[in-house]
Amino acid sequence: QNNSSGYQNDGANPSNVETNPRPDSTKFSCNLLVTHLSPVACDPVDDHSPRTSSPSSPWTQRISILWVFIRPIMEQITEKYGPVSSVRLGNKLLVIVGRVEPALALLEGRSSIYCDRPQLEMAGNIMSGGLRTLCLPYGERWKRFRRVLHSQLDTKAAISYQPIQERASRQLILDIVERPKCFTEALTRYAASVIIKITYGKLTPIFHDDAEVLQVIKTLNRFTKAARIGSHAVDRFPWLRYVPGWVAQGRKWHSEELDLFSSQVDGVRREMNIPGKRDNCFTSYMLEPALAVVIFAAACHPSEVKKVQDELESVVGNGRMPTFDDHLELPLVSAFVCETFRWRPVSAAGFMHAAVKDDVYEGHFIPAGSLVIGNHWSIHRDESVFPEPEKFDLTRWLMIDEESGKTVLRSDMRHFAYGFGRRKCAGVTIADRSMFINTANLLWSFDIKNKMGKDGNLIELDTMAFEDATNSRPKPFEVDFVPRVPDLRRAIEEMSAC
Repeated sequence: QNNSSGYQNDGANPSNVETNPRPDSTKFSCNLLVTHLSPVACDPVDDHSPRTSSPSSPWTQRISILWVFIRPIMEQITEKYGPVSSVRLGNKLLVIVGRVEPALALLEGRSSIYCDRPQLEMAGNIMSGGLRTLCLPYGERWKRFRRVLHSQLDTKAAISYQPIQERASRQLILDIVERPKCFTEALTRYAASVIIKITYGKLTPIFHDDAEVLQVIKTLNRFTKAARIGSHAVDRFPWLRYVPGWVAQGRKWHSEELDLFSSQVDGVRREMNIPGKRDNCFTSYMLEPALAVVIFAAACHPSEVKKVQDELESVVGNGRMPTFDDHLELPLVSAFVCETFRWRPVSAAGFMHAAVKDDVYEGHFIPAGSLVIGNHWSIHRDESVFPEPEKFDLTRWLMIDEESGKTVLRSDMRHFAYGFGRRKCAGVTIADRSMFINTANLLWSFDIKNKMGKDGNLIELDTMAFEDATNSRPKPFEVDFVPRVPDLRRAIEEMSAC
């Protein structure tokens, strides 16, 4: 950004700072102001409309809103203050929905009211240039973007992407066989390769340490952290974006992201002139955190994994890997995916909605502009729907079909990992298929076990050790991948050659 006053933003050389001290002093004053105002802006208060009351307020003492999104605290809020509670966030009311019934009533049943997004200055405007569909306010632009996404993410399109997903999944297994201690890098490679291949039609091999892969991961990690409530003061005080130097880093990140994806688009244009290299394209979502939770859950719950492996042996056998054609015959694999999403949701707090007009729910007034969170962590621990919520239990998703007598996935049960209402993830079908094929292949290929300690005892994983971000993954952990098929690498390579 050019400045008529002659000073530079962050990173200015010392001589400029000495001769033009105004930006530093201005920024210091704003830092001081924000430091003192932030706790006040986050104070929860009892808010009563003359007509009705707002949902009960969680706290009567000063507490940072950041603590709302630590998993145990979120559940304590819902248990103490009810399925719908509220907290004052600056001049906004933040409504926390923590049980299945109100989530369905408000975010699904009244999706026309709760279809908006709050204005996220850093994640939505500064880092994304106001062009990221996830952050767009409800309106004509969002509808146009959504129509384009649906055209490339519907069931018909998803079928055409299955070969891409199967090849990438087999490569994921080979990567883990080759370097089991680096399985997180293998997951990163899988996620990035699927994104790049489906979105931009790239056919060349992709490795976890490719520059473009590393940049994709860096970009998405930045966004998930920036989208977290309270991560940037500019979200609470939008005027800070006009303070010199305050948002320079965010603008730099936006520029880097544009350069990355512009280079990919240019590559697509070049390849479209080569016969046989045209391919379907869409912008995919990061799958790595969800797959990391699958591996984490498998190590923590070996008895449930054994049930899935018995099913795989019965349906698939040892002579080939699972494919999408096996989907209907592998309900326990699908149940494992569903239970993983429920037990440790990747997005513990969900992504915020905003009310486009006033609403009343069970006598509580929710004014237009209120921020509304479908608290995935608490919703998935609703004991009226999910008894013994801390128990990892596949049977909660299964039933016996009366006509066939077979075990099938229940049609009356669902998880909420993909969001709610009009803001539900547009890529649900493709995401579900990626989760299915990778879970099936991982559990077909390996016994995933806790590491053995020096004392000869298994090292138990801390089941609450997760990162605090919009898309949360387990904190770094180690497991052993024990191949279940003799000479697994050669077997997979032979299958891939067929």
